[in-house]
Amino acid sequence: NVGNRVEMRLAMLCEDPAVRDWVEALASDPDHEIVVAATPTPACAGVLRGASGIRLTSHGEDLVGDNAIDAVLVGGSSPAILDVIRQLAAAGQQVIFLPDAAQGSTFLYEL
Repeated sequence: NVGNRVEMRLAMLCEDPAVRDWVEALASDPDHEIVVAATPTPACAGVLRGASGIRLTSHGEDLVGDNAIDAVLVGGSSPAILDVIRQLAAAGQQVIFLPDAAQGSTFLYEL
């Protein structure tokens, strides 16, 4: 944290409620801030609603090309989530994700 400046502004794309651990850890870290979350499932929206300052969107595509974020945290393995991860990677955005066996080795290799 340099002079009260956030070092990394993050977005979250999730359908996996396991992201709760990320939200809790980042809430206490002054160097990182989750600023927007694309939440395709009600379970994830519920996890994030209690966090302050996070804008929610129901469209993962809203994160693609967003220059206001430094990286996207991803949790999930649905075809819709995997498609947005591909779009984010193709756009050159940094993607950090919870590994899930359902994502499949072919997807990880292609990514």
